[in-house]
Amino acid sequence: MKISGSILSAPNVKEGIEHFSNTDVDYLHLDITDGTMSEVIKDPYHELKKELKNNQIPLDIHIMSEEPSTLLKKYLKLNPDIITIQVEIKEDIEKRIDFIRKKYPQTKIGLSLTTNSKISELYKYLDIIDHILIMGVELGIGGSKMTEGTIKKVIDTKEYLKEIKKNKTISVDGGINDKNIKNLSVADIDIAVVGNFITSANSYQEAINKLKEKIK
Repeated sequence: MKISGSILSAPNVKEGIEHFSNTDVDYLHLDITDGTMSEVIKDPYHELKKELKNNQIPLDIHIMSEEPSTLLKKYLKLNPDIITIQVEIKEDIEKRIDFIRKKYPQTKIGLSLTTNSKISELYKYLDIIDHILIMGVELGIGGSKMTEGTIKKVIDTKEYLKEIKKNKTISVDGGINDKNIKNLSVADIDIAVVGNFITSANSYQEAINKLKEKIK
């Protein structure tokens, strides 16, 4: 399992990126939201572009918007390793995916499920995506407790993918800490997106070490 460090709960973008750049975190997770799917609005593109100028950590970008096309065009310019949109959007998902695939073929494409969405909502897109992001908390809210049923949703997703013989990477975002990451490891997820547990610690690296100790 890899760790994707989220800067959502960091004091600010600059500080979050600076601290993570001095760790061995596997991905840098950026949550982007325009207020249409969450009360939170975070669209710091110009600040991110500046602060990521010398960044060497692969980017894992999650766009939370009912109409993500404008944000996609902007944030894809940061050349993320993974970019994810919500399955619940109002725009045509297949058109958005086709745009990414043609313009940025090196970027892995993900679809995310809110805590209330069922995994069956992803089924018809499994042939055209690379990655599945399962939310463990409400969109845009850092520092919350993981929603009951998250682990079961992961297990059900893994079982369905095995049944249809499809291989997709799976990540979970929200409420992950050194107490519950072992359960996600047992459920065999690929990436744990962790924010508050790391960014609230005195040392980002020490917090990451605690997480990695639990998944060895």
